[in-house]
Amino acid sequence: MTSYQLDEEADKDKFLLFYLGKELYGVPLLGVKEVIEFREAKPVPNMVDYFDGVINLRGEIIGVMDLRRKLGIDPDDTKCQLIFQTQRGTLAATVDSVQSVASIPGAAIDREPNVESKIEQKYLIGVGNLNDRLITLLDFSQLLTDEQLDQVSDMVG
Repeated sequence: MTSYQLDEEADKDKFLLFYLGKELYGVPLLGVKEVIEFREAKPVPNMVDYFDGVINLRGEIIGVMDLRRKLGIDPDDTKCQLIFQTQRGTLAATVDSVQSVASIPGAAIDREPNVESKIEQKYLIGVGNLNDRLITLLDFSQLLTDEQLDQVSDMVG
């Protein structure tokens, strides 16, 4: 399904859980560097519409992607930003709020869910079941193409 490989032998995988609207999502904790309060991004011309621009985080210029727009979810006002690492550098993703860090066993993740969603399958790790609650697990490494990551790297580099 994606390039993210779950370790079936491990007891549990840790995910950072966050909200976009009323829906709960998760991303692998290993890729997340930190969570910060929302910062207004400085716009950069000629970028895709879901890319807000750049922020300065302790001297590092970081590109900011609005995850709601990227995934086709209606906008909202409550926001924070997840700072995560890609193969080409650091990026920020704007989300509504962070809930917690949770361990979801590999056996509790359906990597080929048969559900109707606006979200493209290539962005999904799968759907996790945590205490009978379904959580859409995203693969941040798949949200931007190599070309888009290069464009962001060139912009902030």
